[in-house]
Amino acid sequence: MIDDGNKKGIFTIPKEIAVEKQILSTEDQNGKMAMRFYPVWCHNLNQTALQTQKWQLRYFKNLSE
Repeated sequence: MIDDGNKKGIFTIPKEIAVEKQILSTEDQNGKMAMRFYPVWCHNLNQTALQTQKWQLRYFKNLSE
């Protein structure tokens, strides 16, 4: 859940995608120690953050309205 003042939203990332993106650990790989999430209202991101935001937004529900 993201709560940023009057902006709210939630990321719901399926387990399969979290494994594919190496967020979660498996027997064959270590997961991430930390993860950044970029809701739709994040702008002026660097190229790496933009790429991350692009795939994350498929799993983001904006609850601000």
